[in-house]
Amino acid sequence: MVSLKLRKILQKPEVLNLLETFEQVFQLPIAVYDLQGECLWGTESTDFDYRFSIHTPEACLGQVRGDQRLAVLAQWLSCLCREEWEKKCLAVETLQKYEEVNFLSDFSVKISNCTSLAEMTAMIYPEIQQLFQATQAFIVLSHSSDSSLEALSPPAPDPLAAYAELDAIFQRILARQETEIINDLSRSQENARGPGSLRSWMLAPLKTQNQTIGILGVAHTEPMQYSSEDLNLFITLSSQVAAAIQTAQYYEKLKEYSQTLEQRVMERTQELEAAKQQLEKANQELKRLAIYDDLTAIPNRRYFNQYIQQEWRRCLRDQQSLSLILCDVDYFKNYNDYYGHQAGDECLRRVAEVITQSLKRSPDLVARYGGEEFAIILPNTDSYGAYFLAERIQANLFAQAIPHCHSYSSSYLTLSLGIATAIPSGNSSLETLIKLADQALYDAKEQGRNQIRARVLSFKLV
Repeated sequence: MVSLKLRKILQKPEVLNLLETFEQVFQLPIAVYDLQGECLWGTESTDFDYRFSIHTPEACLGQVRGDQRLAVLAQWLSCLCREEWEKKCLAVETLQKYEEVNFLSDFSVKISNCTSLAEMTAMIYPEIQQLFQATQAFIVLSHSSDSSLEALSPPAPDPLAAYAELDAIFQRILARQETEIINDLSRSQENARGPGSLRSWMLAPLKTQNQTIGILGVAHTEPMQYSSEDLNLFITLSSQVAAAIQTAQYYEKLKEYSQTLEQRVMERTQELEAAKQQLEKANQELKRLAIYDDLTAIPNRRYFNQYIQQEWRRCLRDQQSLSLILCDVDYFKNYNDYYGHQAGDECLRRVAEVITQSLKRSPDLVARYGGEEFAIILPNTDSYGAYFLAERIQANLFAQAIPHCHSYSSSYLTLSLGIATAIPSGNSSLETLIKLADQALYDAKEQGRNQIRARVLSFKLV
């Protein structure tokens, strides 16, 4: 569940600047409240005529109270909240996928080392129980000769013995080859079950080489609501377990099929190697997604934070200059409103490409800082070098001649850039450098945009 706090969003400098600008320009009393009725910003009052909701796709976070003209402010805050909510959702989803791939990779290695059914169940049952927080995990094999069922190393209680009514469910799964979820088995029974009875079940057919050889199941003593993510992961695990069962059965028949052992092991090894390669590719893709921004294909804010900390420490050790440029697309909201969001996305991609092509050194890094804002890290670069690069970026973007008929600074798309430079020392901090760059960017925007402004950290002038 992704949670978002309106108070934290209102603490951002750009949000505070906007609220103060609204209040000064329009001479309007403004108040922002949370859902508990606490005033988070502005002057608290009960006389406001209008209330506008601030919301994400998931929930309402608060209200803007005041004049009816403040509807646009509430819309802007809602857009900002939605963007923050989407970022958090993406981060949660990416982390979850990354953990799943790591688990599957580790699970595949462990299960491939099992040479018997007893060894395999001893490894599988605890792993699956912990993953799904289940009371019990089990495997039921189907014998093709007489359609009978057999539980492998049956736990207590044995589902085949203690829950005879499940036999019909097992047979249905084997016939249909479909996964089933039973969230509360006791609802279908006339008599309530005693303490410790298993009530919720998730059952998946074990399929290998177009054959269903049994069922993988997890059960819980309490009613459960398994999610679609749980189901997809469980189906993936059932495929690996089915393949592992087949491998274990091969090993147990070594004496009978000794003349074909080498061929069988080679085939199985190739299958596992292919599965491992697929998992490694998925791992690499997840790592790429964690570093790069999907829209602009340049590093994201997370990687920016890692890289600038690394370069700050290096420049501190070597006593070299470190420059940071923050740049913002001028009047990007107007561009989005007039040309549409697809054109706005293409605009951000072109700006990212222009900045990337303007950088000439491999240590220099451009990252998407947020929304229409970009950040450029310049190790071993003084303020003059950073200013020269900022001018080159402006010139290269102007050469693109991207029309922007709703800009107040030019008929073409432009950037405002703020530069901060420092030689790191024991008296300075990275946070101060970033704050100075942000202040310089604010100066550039306040003085008409399409400007370059620079500040130098005063502990050691460059």
